[in-house]
Amino acid sequence: MVYNRTGFMNKSRIIGLDIGEARTGVAVSIPGTSFAAPLGTAVARTAPEIAAEIKRLVDFAMKEGRIEGETVFALIVAGLPLAQGGEDSPASLKVRKIAEEVGRELSLAVRFVDERYTTRKMQSADRESGRSAKKGKENIDARAAAEILESYLSASGFSGREIENV
Repeated sequence: MVYNRTGFMNKSRIIGLDIGEARTGVAVSIPGTSFAAPLGTAVARTAPEIAAEIKRLVDFAMKEGRIEGETVFALIVAGLPLAQGGEDSPASLKVRKIAEEVGRELSLAVRFVDERYTTRKMQSADRESGRSAKKGKENIDARAAAEILESYLSASGFSGREIENV
């Protein structure tokens, strides 16, 4: 696993984060697409702990074959729980601080995406699909991180091939 903040190569990926009070959902982009895959949930509170958990989740996914070959990560996208009017909230200021610290820990640039209704969207999708609340809660943070990352990729027009100098 290589972390590189200078730019992307063909197999580069972006890390998506849904930072919460007790858990942080982690997802990664799928090269060549504007899609993301949930990786797991980091049960950590400090930036160094979250960074260590991200590394552990990525290493585990590589061992399982869910991430193939040497992969370069060059960016983190974190969801911001903005206030109803779109301005920063106490929670979003805390998320900004933690995400920037995680970025420094991993030597990666950080971008932010409005995530105001991401968790509710995941819960609604669970209800529509018939997934039980307990089953849905097990990986809702990682799925929310994937949704956050996909919204960033779509809004930025990334297809996964032309990602340069973000």
